[in-house]
Formats: sequence, structure tokens, C-alpha cells
Amino acid sequence: MKHLLLCFVIGLSWQISPAQIFIPTSMMPRAGDTLLTAVDNLPANIRNIFSGRNQRWDFAMLEAPYSRSAVWRTAAKGNVAEVFKNAAFTAPVDEHTEGYYRTQGNDLILGVR
Repeated sequence: MKHLLLCFVIGLSWQISPAQIFIPTSMMPRAGDTLLTAVDNLPANIRNIFSGRNQRWDFAMLEAPYSRSAVWRTAAKGNVAEVFKNAAFTAPVDEHTEGYYRTQGNDLILGVR
């Protein structure tokens, strides 16, 4: 669940979510950037009734008692970079997991190890 929530927050969930978030490539994190996320492990009152473009969700009722910061590095600096040869960046997903990312057009592709 934590991995899915992180992916959703940075816009990776367009494949599994009924709504799509569009983040242009120019806004994607780069090596040296710090991505700060707030995590609500028990969200309530979120209803995603509609799907498709131009939807607006109100996340104001979320309480995020947990926050994470992840410094993005070049993929070559990751512990298992040889497994993700096409990755451009790596960032910690949690204390035991690294995510490896690359952009393809306007998509951010994630590999987790």
C-alpha cells in the first residue's frame, strides 16, 4: 500500500487509477532533487467517482502524520544499478527499497528492487 500511495502521489498510478494525473517531463525530479511526500496510511472520505481528464479531487481532508524525503541520484549510484540498465535515476522508496526511474515521453517508468 505504501508503494502504491507513493506512486500515486508522483503520478505513476495512471495505469491503475480511474483518473489520470498529467505531469510534464519538465516537472519530473532530476538527480540532486529532493522529493518530499506526505503519507496518510489510513485515508478516509476520498471518493473517486469520475474518471478521465479534467477531474479535480479534494485531498484537503487528508491528515499526513508521516513525511518522507527522498534524494534522487543518478541510477549508477544505486545498489543494484546493473539490474536496471535503462534507468536514469534512483531514489529510496522506503528504508529497504530503491526505486529506479526513467522518463519516456511524458511517462515516468518505475522499477523497484
